[in-house]
Amino acid sequence: MIQANCYSGKMAQALFTITKPELILHNPKANRASPGTSAKLTLLRQEADTLLVDVKRLEETYATQALDLTLSLGYIEHLLSNPKIEKYLTKHHLDILGEFKKQVQEKDGEMPRPITGLTAKPRALPTAPRKKRSNRVTSRQLGARKLRRA
Repeated sequence: MIQANCYSGKMAQALFTITKPELILHNPKANRASPGTSAKLTLLRQEADTLLVDVKRLEETYATQALDLTLSLGYIEHLLSNPKIEKYLTKHHLDILGEFKKQVQEKDGEMPRPITGLTAKPRALPTAPRKKRSNRVTSRQLGARKLRRA
């Protein structure tokens, strides 16, 4: 919803309810609140602030963690392509080899593969039809020819 910038009425009302009063530009009519609502509202605002802090922390670390994981899996895949290393791991560390292969297979399952074997050429975009040049001579052209002859 947030990415699409499309909110339902209930979601917008909930966001408005937990928004701090100092952040609201136009304060609508005050609602009649029941006793205890203020404490619940304060608790909701604190939880919303905590969630925002957690989301910001995740956003900061996600890109580097994803890059580290991608590079690590690529390196493991490169190592497993070497028959000597695979033979050594099979002989001495079979459990690690199994985990490496499992991780590489999961990566291969998640990564989109390019479609190969298509030979269709892209079609040219249609263009506007060209005007045919007529052999007729306009009166302006005739006047210009007469002037040149004279």
